[in-house]
Amino acid sequence: MLKKKSAFSLHYITYVTSIFNKQPYTLIYSYLIFLLFKLKLYFWKTINYDQQKMEQVTQQQVIAFLKQRQRQLSEELRSIEMTINSILGGQSVSSPSYGSGTFGREEDFPRRKKVIKALVPQEEFNPNSKLDQKISYALTQIGSGYKDDILAVLNKAQPEADPYKVEKAVAVRLSYLLKNEFIDGVKHGRSYKYSLK
Repeated sequence: MLKKKSAFSLHYITYVTSIFNKQPYTLIYSYLIFLLFKLKLYFWKTINYDQQKMEQVTQQQVIAFLKQRQRQLSEELRSIEMTINSILGGQSVSSPSYGSGTFGREEDFPRRKKVIKALVPQEEFNPNSKLDQKISYALTQIGSGYKDDILAVLNKAQPEADPYKVEKAVAVRLSYLLKNEFIDGVKHGRSYKYSLK
């Protein structure tokens, strides 16, 4: 390695002096060329070092790495199975057979029963309660009614609230409650008449 470096330096010195004698303005360019040669030499050393390092990796090290990766993946798989078990409510899930391609079908995951929670009638208005309880209070007061009837009861119960914001919030929430069957609704034209279950 030293022979190459000294030969390179000698070649460079000869090259620079010949250029400097002819054209003094090109000294900067020659210095840039020298830096490029040095950079090329640095990369050559780095590539050789990486190749030597790769040759030193043995089969045992590769096998050890792969076994460690296998343990990590099996721990992750156990974690996923535990999550599936907790979602299914404690039902046991057998270990998937990856080779057969049967894991992940709909038969592997039994459907959960729909639990329908109807809104409970509210006799007293609480301004700090959730919107569902406020809607339940309004429906308890009027029995059944349209969105405007519910808004009238809520605006009367809390006059300090912004009627526009209350209207938008109630419209969205009534749609959600009806869709998820928390309340009953009968369609009349383009609007619904809501009531508690």
